[in-house]
Amino acid sequence: MSTEPRPLIKRIRKPSEPGLGLYAIGTALATLGVGMTAIQLGFREPPLHPALPQVVQALAAATLVVLIRMRARKLPDAPARLLDVSLGVLVVLGIIAGAVYGPGSLTAHGAMVFLLLRELWRLNAFLSSRLVNPSLLFPLSFIFLIASGTLLIKLPVATPEDNPINWVDALFTMTSAVCVTGLTVRETLSDFTPVGHTIIGVFIQLGGLGLIIFGSTLALLLGGRLSFRQNITLSGAMEQYPAHKITSFIRFIVIATIIIELALAAAMFPLWRSVDGSEIGTIQRVGLSLFHSVSAFCNAGFDLTGESMVPYRTAMLAQLLVLTLVVIGSTGYFVLQDIGRVIWPPARKRARRKGHKPPRLTLHSKLVISTTLIVYLFGFVAILSSQLAYAGFAGLGQTMADAQFMALAGRTSGFNTLPMEDLAPGSRFSLMVLMLIGGSPGSAAGGVKTVAVALLALSVIATLRQRNETEAFGRAIPDALVKKAATIAFSLLALILAATLLLCILEPFDFERIFFECISAGTTTGLSLGITEELSSASKVVLIFTMFLGRVGALALFAALLQGKAHGGRYSYPHETVSLG
Repeated sequence: MSTEPRPLIKRIRKPSEPGLGLYAIGTALATLGVGMTAIQLGFREPPLHPALPQVVQALAAATLVVLIRMRARKLPDAPARLLDVSLGVLVVLGIIAGAVYGPGSLTAHGAMVFLLLRELWRLNAFLSSRLVNPSLLFPLSFIFLIASGTLLIKLPVATPEDNPINWVDALFTMTSAVCVTGLTVRETLSDFTPVGHTIIGVFIQLGGLGLIIFGSTLALLLGGRLSFRQNITLSGAMEQYPAHKITSFIRFIVIATIIIELALAAAMFPLWRSVDGSEIGTIQRVGLSLFHSVSAFCNAGFDLTGESMVPYRTAMLAQLLVLTLVVIGSTGYFVLQDIGRVIWPPARKRARRKGHKPPRLTLHSKLVISTTLIVYLFGFVAILSSQLAYAGFAGLGQTMADAQFMALAGRTSGFNTLPMEDLAPGSRFSLMVLMLIGGSPGSAAGGVKTVAVALLALSVIATLRQRNETEAFGRAIPDALVKKAATIAFSLLALILAATLLLCILEPFDFERIFFECISAGTTTGLSLGITEELSSASKVVLIFTMFLGRVGALALFAALLQGKAHGGRYSYPHETVSLG
């Protein structure tokens, strides 16, 4: 039997279709053009002659037009050929406008960015249809986002002139943003300029949605269609969502995200106040509202207040808006779509008209909602009891408000109203448990996830009741899912323990603060007991890998790397029992 590894890319393709080289060269040219835009806009004093970036950009665009024309001839789909050629014409017009109106012309820069997005999607579409294992595209998309964000946040205009950021801190910051974690080695408010805030906010949004989903949406908006292999790839990236419903689900994800974030941002607009009592301008209010709406919905925990939600500790409306975004964002799009289907009147009328029963929540949604409520009650009671025993009953109302906020937001988002140094030991332990549980599948939140925790608990209950199957809400759950839940929990715990061991070797801090930090990084939560900024470069690199694996899933990454190399044996071993205690 041959033991040669399977190739990453199939060698057989239709001769009429474009090859990898045309897509790779197109992406490289578009990246070069956008790089010239970064040089023109990202430096306070241009490092090159002002005309040179424009010349390079024009040459890259002209070459791209030729390349797009060559590629369009090989596209079997007539609308796709027309679209690609039209894009080439738009780029040429954008470059001409940039030459006429100067290097600051948004037309030229916008055309290059738009074309880069299109080229990336074309490359992604090619790879998803050619890779033997297209599930690798999911972690690769996060690596691309982190690398791109690091280069952008390193631009001089992204940080104050007297406080530039080094490469390790830039990589850490953008890994935290893309992986929607919220751990920071630089103060987001003061150590970055408005340009830096914009870059961080954009990459939080891209990381929350996932580049593959964003690219699919872009393709659909441009009139493109997803191939069967692309649907399969997205199905795997979204917890095996039915492939034939992927297109409508992607539209729902993007539309729901935009509506929720904009609506809550508008509600936040009048609530912002400065620390010194000075007036906040309209543009600044808009920026604060949009940034915190995106950060809260994506459960990222980044803030522009300097102290998370501590300055708004007594502002109940502000807390309510943030909690609404956090809870909706951590519930997951599967449940949001399911709830919408159940409560949407036309859907109920349609079912009655056809003689069917009204739509009901799926087992997944029931598990998410019930587990979330149980975890919230546990967290609220545990934190409230710990704080009352630690600080007494003075200010009971505020303590209850703090416990409620931390039980909901501290589990997934990293926002806090209570200063971390004021947390009781019991509250810290409770937060560790809550962070490990995390959010729900189909959301940007990390952790073991509520459904996996529910399956493990139900499996224990079934074992104690001597039942052969794990059961929930009158349904039996396959043993394969229970095993997967246990594997996910074990993988995350192993990742956190490995990171903890390394930081204990590298850092002088006490075990509690290190363990808390590693749990926060591995579960992409973002809470910290104050050691993040004091970590050495080696420890920051450890947490960078921890955040990345916590976001893409160590299990999913290893499975993607190993898929296709092991298909299970054609035989089974004889059974034998072992003692469990």
